[in-house]
Amino acid sequence: MAKLVEIESIKPYFHTLDDPRHAKNRKHALVDVTVIALCGVLCGCGGPTAIHRWAANRLDWLKTVLPLADGLPSRDCIRRLLIALKPEAFQTCLQAWVASVISVANATASDTPAAARRSASPAHLFGRYNARSIRALRHRPGRVLRRRQGGRIPPRPAQAPAG
Repeated sequence: MAKLVEIESIKPYFHTLDDPRHAKNRKHALVDVTVIALCGVLCGCGGPTAIHRWAANRLDWLKTVLPLADGLPSRDCIRRLLIALKPEAFQTCLQAWVASVISVANATASDTPAAARRSASPAHLFGRYNARSIRALRHRPGRVLRRRQGGRIPPRPAQAPAG
């Protein structure tokens, strides 16, 4: 059975993040933008545009759980913040929050063999999404993403005979 998580429980874990933005560019609170991005990703959003669209559709609800004094952050604001955040610091905060959710869920679970097999540590959840792979997923202007050839070296084009 799914467990409901209060949005207020997310905020304290991300207060330790250093804000990478310049002081002039801090229109929206770091925690607000981070919580919006995290909720959007948990709901299946695949990028800043989708996160902004998700947040715009739920603006009335978001205003009840977040201050949002300057309104909803734009997709560019969300994108710039996600690019500027240090992946290691974000991962540490996220793991701490997930560990707290898992520990609360394990405390309420019955003592069945299936519950005993569950790990109290969320480290296995983030094995594929470590800091190196998060950096690789960032968009860099001018970078061309190419699909790997499955470990094969593509054949060289035929050269015209010298004549």
